[in-house]
Amino acid sequence: MHGHSNIDSNSFPNYAAKSITASTVAILENAMFHPVDTIKTLLQQHTKRLTFFTPDLFKEIMHVVLPNVSSFRGAVASFYRGFGDGVKFRVAQKNLMYVGQQWTEKLMDKYTGHAIEHYLGKDWRAPTIEAVAGVISSLPETAFLHWDTAKVRAQAKKAIGTGNVYAAAGITILRNAIAASALFGGSSYVRQCYGVTKKTASFKQEFAASSVGALFATTFNNWADVLKTNMQTSEIKTTTWVIARTVIATKGISGLLLAGLFPRTLTITPRVALGLTFYNRLGLEVEKVFEHGFFSKKKPQLCHTELQNDEDKPRFGPK
Repeated sequence: MHGHSNIDSNSFPNYAAKSITASTVAILENAMFHPVDTIKTLLQQHTKRLTFFTPDLFKEIMHVVLPNVSSFRGAVASFYRGFGDGVKFRVAQKNLMYVGQQWTEKLMDKYTGHAIEHYLGKDWRAPTIEAVAGVISSLPETAFLHWDTAKVRAQAKKAIGTGNVYAAAGITILRNAIAASALFGGSSYVRQCYGVTKKTASFKQEFAASSVGALFATTFNNWADVLKTNMQTSEIKTTTWVIARTVIATKGISGLLLAGLFPRTLTITPRVALGLTFYNRLGLEVEKVFEHGFFSKKKPQLCHTELQNDEDKPRFGPK
């Protein structure tokens, strides 16, 4: 493993460019993966335990995810319930997750990087900083939880209440912390194994690193996501512990750990991996546009030949 830092430089990047990139990635992600997110939500809040040994499993799943739907148009409309609130939440989330994480990462590397390297070693400096920065930047996400709750309740075909939109704030913070540390720490570790940084990694290297981080994030926090979904769809005021006991009583421990994991792994893992990859790669191109293109505030400088020609021009007046 190479002892090469993933944190590229001491200079802070153009965060306006990064915000545009993060928002674009968020909208594309939602447009592509919202239907499977709806299926995941419906399976997680379904009270009956479903396994590969359930009789007529496919029929049972179709009854859960597409009840009383008989046309293709109706199926599309059903799968895209809550899309608008999902876009709002995802844009805010991706700006915190990506832009906020990089800002926090730069600060941590500047002020705590040497101390972390001293105690943990050079190889663990970048993964540790990126993981902790991810956790810190994920904490404010709960401010936008009302959009996520509205999306989840729309997906589950339940009325959107006004008094309990922040009911799952505590478990959401824990879920996000687990996911962020696994995503950024895991992807940073893989990049370090390749001996590259975000700026020098090829598309394949970045996608491989992001895929490992995304798989860790999806797997490690699934139980917390199950509790969050059930709290958001609950019709009564309740607590995380009550929800956990109810899920375990009806579905068992495996239901708590594995409910919705298969569709999450199939969709959220590639979604997050592609999102992080495109953010890191596309972000570099958007920054170039800001620095050298239409958005640039830099004044064009005369080239050397133009300066020479300017000196050759006749001057009028006293020398």
